[in-house]
Amino acid sequence: MVLAELYVSDREGSDATGDGTKEKPFKTGLKALMTVGKEPFPTIYVDSQKENERWNVISKSQLKNIKKMWHREQMKNESREKKEVKISALEGYRGQRVKVFGWVHRLRRQGKNLMFLVLRDGTGYLQCVLADELCQCYNGVLLSTESSVAVYGMLNLTPKGKQAPGG
Repeated sequence: MVLAELYVSDREGSDATGDGTKEKPFKTGLKALMTVGKEPFPTIYVDSQKENERWNVISKSQLKNIKKMWHREQMKNESREKKEVKISALEGYRGQRVKVFGWVHRLRRQGKNLMFLVLRDGTGYLQCVLADELCQCYNGVLLSTESSVAVYGMLNLTPKGKQAPGG
């Protein structure tokens, strides 16, 4: 359902039963944006401060704050979507955020802010590239072979012509 305009009312709205129409407005602007799901957002109307008007277009500052909250919610949802996967089963998760547990099999530091780990978990090997703050933090400096680690991140395919454990 695509609406050209959404209605939000602190007084009469409900996030549980509202659908964004004049008759059933949402209670919060965040719920209205979550319902739409993606930009560009339709025009949002809120309770008017004037006595003779019922609805007013949302102010730019209100919309900006609601958009910030919406972006934070989107980031939270993306970070929640990580999956715990064994190394041997990673091939189907390329391009997605995953969580992998394993032992550091090989460790190679290259400069101050680049580190290559080869992880193993009993099912296979996987190369991980750590950069910037991850290499310079206390745990990154103390990292050694046979350390147990949990790695969160995007699983990408090795560039053409390059080789790495786990591909």
